[in-house]
Amino acid sequence: MELIQELKKRQTNPLTVIDVGCGTGILAIAIAKLFPSRIIAVDNDIHSVEMTKRNIEVNKVTQYVKVYKSTGLIGNHLNSRTKYDLIVANILYNPIKSLMRPIIENLSNRGSLILSGLNVKQTRHLKEISKQFGLKVLDERKEANWGALLLRK
Repeated sequence: MELIQELKKRQTNPLTVIDVGCGTGILAIAIAKLFPSRIIAVDNDIHSVEMTKRNIEVNKVTQYVKVYKSTGLIGNHLNSRTKYDLIVANILYNPIKSLMRPIIENLSNRGSLILSGLNVKQTRHLKEISKQFGLKVLDERKEANWGALLLRK
């Protein structure tokens, strides 16, 4: 959440957003409340998809957020040519690592990427992988043994 707020402070206004592994939809909802964006929230778990749909209705952001069941960035509802100004992924380390190439391929030029849900060691490793893909680290947050990254293409 802090890194989403950091984007606002930096006056970054993403128009197209995808939340990969949306869970309950909290990140998609936060983004919808801060930015007038078109947001796609995806999860591979149907229960998470249904929970996110309920939560976006309760939070009155259905006009901004569309929710789909999907494995990563693969699905009929996802246009493979679409580039996203912001991609957020608050999922486990191994899925993030395996999705790095498609995530970066779907990130617009100067697009932002937020990776979270990682321990400090995993955050450090993903920071190095991200640099190999040509991403710049804009911010990094640590709390206890948890870390998160804000990256830019």
